Amino acid sequence: DAWRDEARGPLNEWEAQEEARKAQHEGGISFFRELADGDYEVTSEEIAQRLAKAESIKVDESWEEYEAEAHRVKENVVTTLRTSLEKQKQHEAEQAELARLRAEAEAREQKEREERIAREAEERARREAEQAAQAEREAVARREQEAREAAERREREHQEALDRAQREAEKERQRIEDEHRRMEQERLDDQRRQEEARHQL
Repeated sequence: DAWRDEARGPLNEWEAQEEARKAQHEGGISFFRELADGDYEVTSEEIAQRLAKAESIKVDESWEEYEAEAHRVKENVVTTLRTSLEKQKQHEAEQAELARLRAEAEAREQKEREERIAREAEERARREAEQAAQAEREAVARREQEAREAAERREREHQEALDRAQREAEKERQRIEDEHRRMEQERLDDQRRQEEARHQL
């Protein structure tokens, strides 16, 4: 057994080296494929980085018997990544355009909202000013009406006082005239009685 192991030593060493060599090449091919894996959301920048990485890997005779497969896998990966990159750029451009349109719509709505608020405030201020002016006009008209009514009332009271004084004066004049007539009548009656008394004598 020891002899057999010793005899197989170089073979075992060669087999180990061969396994390591194959594993290295197969690992390189797996790395190519991993660069194209895109089951999750990635940005165009990340895809571009993967594409640049794939394109930077040199495939030549150093890949030995894996060279043809490496060329095929690299070409497929680069094609896939380029297609993904274009699609992602288009998607990102569309998203940017949508974001721009949304921002414009929001800005437009905000502007319209602010303009509407300003119009409503202006309309409210105008109505309040009109109401205040109308109230002032009504107050002025009411004061003028009250002043006219007060003047008319004073004029009426003054006229009534004049009429009352005139009536009182007329009444007093009539009383005096009546008193004069009464006294004159009494004087005449007294004179007549005196004359009648003289005639009787």
